[in-house]
Amino acid sequence: MKTKFLMSTVLAGLTALSVPAFAGGEPAGSGMGASKGSSPQVVNSLADAFKNGKAYIDARYRYETVDDSTTGITQDGEASTLRTRVGFTTAKFYNLQGSLEMENVSQLGDEDYDDGSNSKTTYGKVADPEGSELNQAWLSFDGVPATTIKYGRQVLNLGNQRFIGSVGWRQNDQTFDAVTLTNNSVKDTELFYGYSYNVNRISGSNASGATAAFNGDIHMLNANYSGLGFGKVGLYGYWLDLENSPANSSQTIGANFVGSYDIGSGAKALYDLEFAQQSDYGDNTNSYDANYWKVEPGISWNGLTAKAGMEVLGADVAGDAGRVFSTPLATLHKWNGWADRFLATPAGGLEDKYGSIGYKLSGVHEYLDGTKFTVVYHDYSVSEGSGDIGNEWDYDVTQTVFGNYTVGVKYANYTGETTVPTTALSSDVDKLIFTFGVKFSQ
Repeated sequence: MKTKFLMSTVLAGLTALSVPAFAGGEPAGSGMGASKGSSPQVVNSLADAFKNGKAYIDARYRYETVDDSTTGITQDGEASTLRTRVGFTTAKFYNLQGSLEMENVSQLGDEDYDDGSNSKTTYGKVADPEGSELNQAWLSFDGVPATTIKYGRQVLNLGNQRFIGSVGWRQNDQTFDAVTLTNNSVKDTELFYGYSYNVNRISGSNASGATAAFNGDIHMLNANYSGLGFGKVGLYGYWLDLENSPANSSQTIGANFVGSYDIGSGAKALYDLEFAQQSDYGDNTNSYDANYWKVEPGISWNGLTAKAGMEVLGADVAGDAGRVFSTPLATLHKWNGWADRFLATPAGGLEDKYGSIGYKLSGVHEYLDGTKFTVVYHDYSVSEGSGDIGNEWDYDVTQTVFGNYTVGVKYANYTGETTVPTTALSSDVDKLIFTFGVKFSQ
């Protein structure tokens, strides 16, 4: 009952912001009510909505090897997988638009890896299980000016994806069965509310136990203001009450500021600041409070980008079971190293000091221009008390050619400290990943 009341209240409040625009007589589906980017075609009949819709196919082959020295893992993981998506999005008809997307992940060759559910735990882990599923199926309505409501299975990437993301790196997306509302009626401001009752995780529809889909009540609020000119301010709140994972139930309130400033001669100063506070929520039987913060200054110039930063996920060592700041719905591969050693925050919290250098080729050759080179170094330690955890070097080269084809090579090398009590964190891991993708749309 509380969930339905909160959902109705927030939806009503956000929709009310668009009343002045509606009273002004702006035609539905135009102006502020149109979606960002290129507006979808608007048609006058249901038949034309399908006739003028867009079909697409997205295929990605990946070969990933994992050399993991963790006790019990005696064989290298080798995964050769093909992810194929086929989808169709209608044109707009009376402010309505729909989309349907099917996905298949197939393993090519021998299944010599632990996919998280095939019980091959002596192999290195690659979390790309085989399977076919309905990846997206949603209906949207933007008949209220400056407002879009979407219902169904959908991809959500909120902000920097530290809390809510699709985990797009893996072959199977994380998707949300949800209703979402986005409002842009206030200048330079975007308001977002979402309610999800089921999260389809990367482990696939056949997963069970700890890797099964999350179900429960999930509320998401975001407010972003971009009118400053030199940065974007964001406020957010996430309330997770997960029925089948109560230990991950939490409420998180935070703010961030991201932007850049022109310092002359084509150079820009970059800055990224964030702080959040988290505590127990819903059916979580533990009582805890933990903080999160990140500071990331940088500079960009002529295709070169350099950053240095620190990210801290705190721990409440005095709380029940020594609980830590957690982000179970994040695009976790994006954070704390590409070796994926920190998909869960370790006991004692995590302090990640890092630096990165990236370069994008231009003016060299038409087939080489746009190639991106990235090198990242991480130094990990606990955030509460003292103690080193390990360090990691990450390397990535990616190129998109002819607009439709993407090729990339990524390597991650994690070295753990032998004093770390957790076996996985004290063990070394090397990952090498080759990716080739292609996308076509009608």
